[in-house]
Amino acid sequence: MNRKKRADFNWTGEFLGVIIAVAVVVLLVFLGIKLHNLFVEQDMKNAKAFIEGLNGKIENLNDGESNNFVLRGIPDWVLVGYNVENPSIPDKCFVNSCICLCESKDNSIKCQDMGYCRNIDRNVIVWSSAQGYFFDGGRDLSAECIVTDNQLSSLRISKTSDIISINQDYGSMNSVMLNSIFDSGCPRAVIGN
Repeated sequence: MNRKKRADFNWTGEFLGVIIAVAVVVLLVFLGIKLHNLFVEQDMKNAKAFIEGLNGKIENLNDGESNNFVLRGIPDWVLVGYNVENPSIPDKCFVNSCICLCESKDNSIKCQDMGYCRNIDRNVIVWSSAQGYFFDGGRDLSAECIVTDNQLSSLRISKTSDIISINQDYGSMNSVMLNSIFDSGCPRAVIGN
């Protein structure tokens, strides 16, 4: 009988150790998820502030006016414009043209899952350009988005009665800098050489 009690006691101690270990693992997973969500929520708050600030600058322009505005971007996020007829328009834009600040990962833009969009009352064109220097000579490049980073960026906004155009000209860059900017998943084109 003494032997049986000793075996029960060891089993209970081992069981308690397993329960504590499982509780610690669950707590660590919970804390990891909370920490991840904190960063994701902060990025979404920053994206909302960027788009709301940009929209305010657009609304302050009269039709026929253009101006340069400085905004702080978010690393690994891109500014994209969608017109109603664009087949890849995010569902969150409903049936309107919109501007979106979206996460860019693995050479793709994730506006539907990770982005903040604002409806626009007319067509919108968002584009960026740069002059690159390659081994075969210089080339002008253009992309249908603006890569934001954690620095202040100057955006040129033009507004007419039917189109809003948002542009950033990166100027002259070497091929390494161009690749880092244009490897965001944005459609791009070589304009000239």
